[in-house]
Amino acid sequence: MEDHVCRAEALGIKAVAINMASSQQDAGLVDRILNGQFELVFVSPEWCVPHNNKFQALAQSQTFHKRIGGIAIDEAHLVHGWRTFRPHYVYLGLLCSFFPMAPVLAVSATMTPYVRRFIHQSLAMNNAARFIHCPIDRPNIYLAVERGFSPSI
Repeated sequence: MEDHVCRAEALGIKAVAINMASSQQDAGLVDRILNGQFELVFVSPEWCVPHNNKFQALAQSQTFHKRIGGIAIDEAHLVHGWRTFRPHYVYLGLLCSFFPMAPVLAVSATMTPYVRRFIHQSLAMNNAARFIHCPIDRPNIYLAVERGFSPSI
């Protein structure tokens, strides 16, 4: 998320990343978000859970609701694939119910048709949701094997 914040700031966009550690270290961060200091707010799945009082402050703020332009979930396949490794991804489905007027974008380079259906249900996306599927072949990415140095024993 920090890379996204740096890129946004390089483009002149006020951005912040918030997770459990940052919200504990910076007591006024949520207030600054509520006051509209940032144009982009990147939030970790572990932070936007129902039992986090600071997240609840955002979710219950009508001012924040009016400012939210949309919800983007990067690596959305993790909603399905890492339920046991990063269990907080399952709460991302609640975002649609907390912010019902916000459009939702869920992106991933590795969603199978089954995972797309799972995400559609998990994120409570309505029937008007569109799926845009592009081939995963990326000619600029390649795998190479080279002989390396092997120390003698």
